[in-house]
Amino acid sequence: LEYFVFCSYSLIFITDEILKIVGELSGRAKVEVFLDSRIHSRLIGTRGRSIRKIMDQYKVEIKFPRSQDPEPDLVVITGNDTDCEEAKDHLLNLEEEYLQDVSEPPTYREETNNFFGNHNAKSEAAGFVVKGGPWEQKAPDTTSTEDFPTFGGGSSHAPPQSSLPWGPRR
Repeated sequence: LEYFVFCSYSLIFITDEILKIVGELSGRAKVEVFLDSRIHSRLIGTRGRSIRKIMDQYKVEIKFPRSQDPEPDLVVITGNDTDCEEAKDHLLNLEEEYLQDVSEPPTYREETNNFFGNHNAKSEAAGFVVKGGPWEQKAPDTTSTEDFPTFGGGSSHAPPQSSLPWGPRR
């Protein structure tokens, strides 16, 4: 009889827990939002830290599309209705902020292109000319004793003769 009472109590407890989970899942909303796929990696962050913070903050689950999915910009948010809407607004604000960084080209690109030879008329007009550089001067005469005097006692540059291959013996 005790076993029967224990089992029926456990069964009632388990049934209540299952019904509670079903109630939570039935109250969950599914919100789809289109976020530019170029910023997905930035939203996710290193090892998913950024998106985990957002999911913990809003108590939602956020799923990003896989690379082979037909709609690469579709992000699905599941959770409570109000939490999903708040998370959606937050993600849209982040998208707007990140897209400004993506769409604005850096100003150094034009200078880099000019450095590598992509010139236009405006950059040539603003340039400068170097005069009197070493490449414009005449090469020195290496046979001239005035430019290249000799030092020392003799003109012979032969090394001293030794009978041993590694120098004199001690």
